[in-house]
Amino acid sequence: MFYGLFADNLSVHYQSISVILIGGYPYLSTFNITNMEPELIKDGDLTLAMIARAGDFKAGLNFYSQDQDFIQVGTWHYQKGQILKAHNHLLAARYVNRTQEVIYLKSGSLRADFYGENNDQLIKSVEVNAGDFIICLAGGHGYEILADNTQVLEVKNGPYLGTAKDKRLIVR
Repeated sequence: MFYGLFADNLSVHYQSISVILIGGYPYLSTFNITNMEPELIKDGDLTLAMIARAGDFKAGLNFYSQDQDFIQVGTWHYQKGQILKAHNHLLAARYVNRTQEVIYLKSGSLRADFYGENNDQLIKSVEVNAGDFIICLAGGHGYEILADNTQVLEVKNGPYLGTAKDKRLIVR
């Protein structure tokens, strides 16, 4: 009997063992890749951003991003003594035509405004707090700091090409 077995278009999961299809071949893993169901900010069918809350970390290694995303975002939740094998990342040519970023709130709070991909229409505003993070995938975004001493870690893919080639300001 297989309690807790479920499948999606990426993988099949049973307890803490995953069967992942890589290049059409099954790959057994002892970590979990699950759908943590972040809040999706969408413009039609296009996902503009994902909001993950502080309490959303599940046991093991879990990825929010899809393989085709230019920025890969995952979380770790392990107990003392867990060993993660040392490794190098191989050099590989990658085509990147979009800047994607992650905003992690260390402390404080902010309001994030999300805009459509090809227009300046405000799609949604969301408040995020300490421990939450935002994955910006497409469209536009802006922020208003809501608390004193708000601290944010921002990570985005590179290389950085300068403001003129990197962004277009949205007039509000």
